Amino acid sequence: MRLRLIIDSGLAYVWHRRLADRLKREGHEVAIATVVRPSGDERLHRAVKIARMIERHLYRIPSDHPTALLDAEAVVALGAQAVEGQADCTIDLAGAGAPGPVIAPRFDGSREDMAAVAAIIDGRAPVIEIAYRGAADTVDRVIARGRPAIEDRAILTRALDQMAVGALRLLLQSIRRISAGEPPIETAASQPPVLASRSPFRHVANALAAKIAARLTGLLTYPDHWRIGWRWTKGDAVGDGLVWPQQPYRFLADDRQRYFADPFAFVHDGAAHVFCEEFPYATRRGIISMFTVTREGVASPPRPVLERPYHLSYPLVFAEGGAIWMIPESSENRTVELYRAQRFPDVWVREAVLVENVVAADATLVTHGGRRWLFAAVSEDGSSSWDALGLFHALDLFGPWTAHPLNPLLIDVEAARPAGMMFTRQGRLLRPAQDCTNGYGSALTLCEVTRLDPHGYEQRIVRRLPPPASWKAHGVHTLNGAGGLEVIDCVGARRRF
Repeated sequence: MRLRLIIDSGLAYVWHRRLADRLKREGHEVAIATVVRPSGDERLHRAVKIARMIERHLYRIPSDHPTALLDAEAVVALGAQAVEGQADCTIDLAGAGAPGPVIAPRFDGSREDMAAVAAIIDGRAPVIEIAYRGAADTVDRVIARGRPAIEDRAILTRALDQMAVGALRLLLQSIRRISAGEPPIETAASQPPVLASRSPFRHVANALAAKIAARLTGLLTYPDHWRIGWRWTKGDAVGDGLVWPQQPYRFLADDRQRYFADPFAFVHDGAAHVFCEEFPYATRRGIISMFTVTREGVASPPRPVLERPYHLSYPLVFAEGGAIWMIPESSENRTVELYRAQRFPDVWVREAVLVENVVAADATLVTHGGRRWLFAAVSEDGSSSWDALGLFHALDLFGPWTAHPLNPLLIDVEAARPAGMMFTRQGRLLRPAQDCTNGYGSALTLCEVTRLDPHGYEQRIVRRLPPPASWKAHGVHTLNGAGGLEVIDCVGARRRF
């Protein structure tokens, strides 16, 4: 496609240049036009600029972060790019009101960047919509929508960077949808909210105070210490009732020098095994460990079964073709790897790299529509690993695996990142996902997959499950089961000593 980007010369960001570069790499011709627009509330713009300058010095933020302003020379270089002929679509990043066909980002329904700033100062992430207007349209329609994760809301610059990367990914997805002839998803954009009036300076000061307090508290406690729970079900599995059970879970003991998370249950020769991530605080690198659970609910001490020179977690274990397989998360190595049990349960051999050159976390396998599907949380270019769902498909376990053309198919902090094996209930395909709205793994969402094919994906949330108060936890991010054994994990503060 021939594309035209409109950029405000006074508010040209690094992420705008990255967007142009990505579009070119995907085979599009890109022309860039610069315009000069009034900046709105000058006092607010100046305050935000100064606050972000303070943050860059306090937190050593690199100079080429996504929402860094381009210098005058770089802006001139951008404006010199052109293509021949009329553009097939305009991408309006300046709020210039260009004629259609045009797409433009909206933050909480507003075309102003300050709406994103206001949302973050309010302590929340804005909804990002990509508004589309065709040549004959009189109103905007929404072609893509996302709710990016803000991993650290306290630091305004980093939060805005993740918002910018979310907008970039949604704009790329929108162009892919237009190229594929996919229609807009809604007929109207959201209405702009009332913008926040709190001071950016107060936000920075409060954030600094909170970080100092957290650092002091961290000398005595682990604020995010994960624990694994298990129970034998009695017709009351979470996957059946979609609610937490009345029967309590038993929790795995630890020595406070490590945590255990990401449990997967697997029954072999009548014995129930639980594979999990073990994370020693001393090395800060995950390994895969395993323990067994008797019918009386007694757990054996966990023991390591797989280590690599990079972080491992989320050990999805399954049987197929007379062998037992494992797909652990190896996103630090930019791979999705397949291991075979040479001697179950403690000797594993890597048989294949299913996907490479991608940061894909918590890969989850399912068979649907005659194809194998891998669901994973994908991240790139400084984006969060909490909010983007990528799909890969193949006809055979060993591939070749193909990335879905619309990846990431979802940018949704509430229901993107996988949280355990998928399952069917009353003929519906359900998948556990992480809700990271209030922090990493703050709750589970159970989603019904309503469309899954090589051309698209759709889901709807059917239930949200925060951790029960009795767990004394502020998060839960895995749900699995096998042979009547149900396993979960939860996170909370734990004293170091």
